[in-house]
Amino acid sequence: LSLPFKPHTASTNSKEIKPAQNKCYNARVVVIEDDTWNAALIKTILAPMANELFVFKNPEKAMDFIDHEHQNIDLILTDINMPGTSGIDILNNVISLKIKIPVIAITAHVLPEKLQSFYDLGFTKVITKPYNELDITNVLNELFESTEKAGVGNIEIDADDKFDFEKIKEITDNDNELFMEIVHELISGNSKNLHEFRKYLKQENHQALANVSHKMIQTYDSLNLIYVAELLQNIEVYFTLDKKSKLLETAKLLFPKLEEISERLESFRHQSYT
Repeated sequence: LSLPFKPHTASTNSKEIKPAQNKCYNARVVVIEDDTWNAALIKTILAPMANELFVFKNPEKAMDFIDHEHQNIDLILTDINMPGTSGIDILNNVISLKIKIPVIAITAHVLPEKLQSFYDLGFTKVITKPYNELDITNVLNELFESTEKAGVGNIEIDADDKFDFEKIKEITDNDNELFMEIVHELISGNSKNLHEFRKYLKQENHQALANVSHKMIQTYDSLNLIYVAELLQNIEVYFTLDKKSKLLETAKLLFPKLEEISERLESFRHQSYT
């Protein structure tokens, strides 16, 4: 992909556009962000807009992916400060491959001279933290053609919902008594959290829903229900982005699945006592 660029910070564009939820850009995007929360945030922002999105928290794995798939990558966004492999290393790798993929620097720096130094190194644009949906939309809008995307907002939750306790078993190191104690506490805590989730959803209390969703993430991650954990994290992110309607939509679609999983957990607890 070869495109003409006019480097400038995304936040200073005088022709900024408003984020459009129906916009989709024909681009395969790679994001490299080692912070879990920031990775979830940028994933939530970009997922509805990019044709394909690959998010890496491990920069070495991202580097390997770029080495093998660079002919099919249209845009790279990378955090600058990461342990081991930095965003500058990512950029230098792209340059060494002699390919023209725009690479966007993500940084917490705000001083103009520091931001300019990233352009001098060869970054196409610079986005400053905390993430701003408008900045990211402006980058996509400037680099790629957009189309109207039908059916935006549909959430796929028909993933495999078979939970397991493998992560908990690893922690308890085959101590069955400790294992059962932790599992029972997890089930009790989940039941309480689900009760709060139901109450706050009925009240349409956005902040409380985001808070209880945050508490529930670890439970579903421990059960290897990663897709549920990600949707709970999306609810938290939507609150941060002030996307209240999207938050409620996600919560309403997810709630029946949470109830179903809770019933299965309670059944397991009942069987373990008999």
